[in-house]
Amino acid sequence: MRTIDDLLSEAWKSHFVGRNRELERMRRITDGSSAWQLLHVYGPLGIGKTSLLKRFGEMQYGGKPVLYIDGHRDGFEQPDAFMDQLAEQLETKAIADGKLSVAEVTALLSKLADEAGGVVLLLDGLDRCRPIEEWLREQFLPKLSSQINVFTAGRLPLGGSWLTASGWTGLAANVPLPPLRKEEWLQYTSSVGITDFRQLDAIGRLAAGIPLALSIACQAIRQRSVDEYRSPSWLRSVSQDMETALFQDSRLSATNLGLLPAASLFYRFDQELLEEVLDRRLDDDEFRDFCKTAYISVKAPNGWTVVDGFRHWLRNNLKERKPETYKELQRRAWTALERRLGSARGTGDGQELELWFEQLYLNDNEFLHHYTVYGNDERYEVRSAAEQELPLLQQMYTDSFASLSPYMNDDTHQEQYLPEIWSLEPDSIHVMCRQGAIDGFHSLIPLNERTRAVFARNPMTQPYIGCTEPEPDEYLFWIGATRSPMDPEVIGYMTRHIFFPTVRGKLATIIIPMPDVVEAYRYFGFKRIPWAEWRSPGGLHFYAARLDWRSASIDSEGRPSSKGHPYNLLNEEDRILLIKQALGQYQALKRGRELDCGNNPQLRLRPSRGWPELLEEGLRSMADGTRLDRSQERVLRMVYIQKAGSHEAAASRLDLPLSTYFRYLKNGLKRLAACIEELSAEWE
Repeated sequence: MRTIDDLLSEAWKSHFVGRNRELERMRRITDGSSAWQLLHVYGPLGIGKTSLLKRFGEMQYGGKPVLYIDGHRDGFEQPDAFMDQLAEQLETKAIADGKLSVAEVTALLSKLADEAGGVVLLLDGLDRCRPIEEWLREQFLPKLSSQINVFTAGRLPLGGSWLTASGWTGLAANVPLPPLRKEEWLQYTSSVGITDFRQLDAIGRLAAGIPLALSIACQAIRQRSVDEYRSPSWLRSVSQDMETALFQDSRLSATNLGLLPAASLFYRFDQELLEEVLDRRLDDDEFRDFCKTAYISVKAPNGWTVVDGFRHWLRNNLKERKPETYKELQRRAWTALERRLGSARGTGDGQELELWFEQLYLNDNEFLHHYTVYGNDERYEVRSAAEQELPLLQQMYTDSFASLSPYMNDDTHQEQYLPEIWSLEPDSIHVMCRQGAIDGFHSLIPLNERTRAVFARNPMTQPYIGCTEPEPDEYLFWIGATRSPMDPEVIGYMTRHIFFPTVRGKLATIIIPMPDVVEAYRYFGFKRIPWAEWRSPGGLHFYAARLDWRSASIDSEGRPSSKGHPYNLLNEEDRILLIKQALGQYQALKRGRELDCGNNPQLRLRPSRGWPELLEEGLRSMADGTRLDRSQERVLRMVYIQKAGSHEAAASRLDLPLSTYFRYLKNGLKRLAACIEELSAEWE
């Protein structure tokens, strides 16, 4: 008869995903394929350490007894407490009965290992066993048979005594548990019945591959209506639930809890950067203690980072709860990195580009945080695509496309042009491989006479080709895809280590039906080019942007212009509010008045050319854009420049339904704020 416990166990097994590399390493040690080694997995709360140990225990189909010791339960203060729980395990498995001495247990375990061909000892919550750690290392474990494999887990890596103590050198190893890869957490969402692309996108942004957060996000989505999960209030609520679950038992000191939010501003930090942001000196021991916490990992070269996912929650929490503190720390961080960029100018060692990416992370852009500046920089094999791989790349593109916002099929079928483009420029299409499998591909196509002829027949690229003449070093960032759609680790590596180092010295254009990508790329220096945009018969809007990086005159450092102007540091909501206030005071500003920002001191900005001139230039940019841009520009002029009276009167004069009028007004302010950023104005 099946019990409820059987059902719970089956459900748990079906929902366990990933960790194949760690499980394989443990298996090889257990079956003797690899030499004996104590393997210690570590990471912050919620990363899946306990699940990994238990899963490995469940997989022992060779008849080897598995003993699971839970340090979380008792937090052993004395060896006797540890031995009591071990005796419970032996009694539960009918191996022994009653309390045994250490000598009796070690003899019994050795005999059991001889009879069964080995024993697996799983010790969870090792960091809760600090009082008996030396006893475990120096007295208990050395007396066990080498047929007993020991795997441990804790929030912190094993300390120096485990790795360097006499006899233990090479016999103990630390294994950090990273967040789940996208292909892995997609297996989990599938196992719980979540397949809607929009919901999966929300889950990915919320959970960032942290198993406990993934479970919370999936449960929250399944309890809500189809569209409710998109509301900001719901997102805040779920984020708070995750924060409570993931930090409720962090065991961090008050000092370390205070350092975490500041460190979360950076993609990579060091002691000096933290000191500049906090505006105080950090004791060396204080900093070292902070970097040993479970939420911090080493980030080469010469830095540290808050673990992906946790970094995002900590930063958002600081931004929502203490917005003025957040903006001040953000300003200091930008200044510190800008100073380092000045020192790195012209070094030619890649440091300048790395610092630039780290500075980009300071901007409040979700795409940058979740995709472009993400991942542990695991190395991929990058090579030109082979002809026989083109069908796989075509299928990868079509599979990925419909699962990405705006969740429509590509009715232009860009993949059909892939073989012809490859035949002309085979080295322009690159694949990224890991462990022999293609995880993604991208294409940066030189626009020469032959390729322009192909793109002139492609409806997506016809507007661009038809409006431009061939130029030196001109390239098109064309199609790409990842095996797991929009895999943030692959995209992050591709962007930082392949795409931008490659486009330096080139005129690069991107045409893509994803406004979030174009918005994020504007931080890299891309300028939107509305005249090259196109809408497909199926309704896909292909956005276009271009970056001219052929000259070091782009700015004084020879990189795209993304300097720390105050306007660039504002989040989108504050930019829109600033533009709305400036438009509302347009006539007063023309008479030489200063902009009145009310109770928003962060908005007290002044463009060098003057507000009226800047607003007019932004409106002209909209008037030269798409039909929608022009409609929104007319609404803004009618309301703010011409002062047409009430909203009803303005809508009537524009011959627009009131609902359409309000939509154009709202989105027009957002578009004008973006246009003004594209103008790269100087600010005082």
